[in-house]
This record gives sequence, structure tokens and C-alpha cells, in this order.
Amino acid sequence: MVLLHKQFVTRKLLDECFEQAGARPLVAAQMDWGQPMLELIRQTDLAGIVTETALSQTPDLRVIPLEDPTPIRSPGLLWLKGVARSPVLKHFAEIIRRAAGSAA
Repeated sequence: MVLLHKQFVTRKLLDECFEQAGARPLVAAQMDWGQPMLELIRQTDLAGIVTETALSQTPDLRVIPLEDPTPIRSPGLLWLKGVARSPVLKHFAEIIRRAAGSAA
């Protein structure tokens, strides 16, 4: 397989899913971006795990959804504790909260 490098949170999530499933992937390559991963998959017999959004322009690749356990990520906004947030950032955060609330 080709996967993200271990320092990525997504890779840590996938490693936890592999462990839960009792699987030990044979990782032939580790990369730090989706497009080069997709090209490597296209040009070799390797498989990989990428986000669904990375596949929007790859009709030539076969997609197999991950199940049991299904990896789930929760997006969030981050900023330093104790640092004053600008009015623009506060407004942006409120827009995101409203959008996330309406999508739930």
C-alpha cells in the first residue's frame, strides 16, 4: 500500500482502524500529499487510502469504501489559548458553527 506519512493525523486514524480490524498493512511507500499518491497508485499495482474528495477527478480508479471500522474525522477550528481573536476570526468561527449545525 501507499499511505500518508505517520506524522499525519489521518494516518494515525488509519493505523488505529487497522489495529481494530486486526490488519497489518504492507506499506511500500509513504507520501505527504494525495495527488502524488494517486499517481503512484495509477502507475503501479499498489493500493492506497485517500479522502473521498481527492477522488473527484479519478474516474479510472476503483473505489472500495472502508467499513468496520469506518474511519471518521471531525473537523475543527484551532487557535492558541489566551490569544485574543480578531473580530474577523470570531465572525468566521460563527459562520462555521452555523454551517456545521445546519448540516447535522
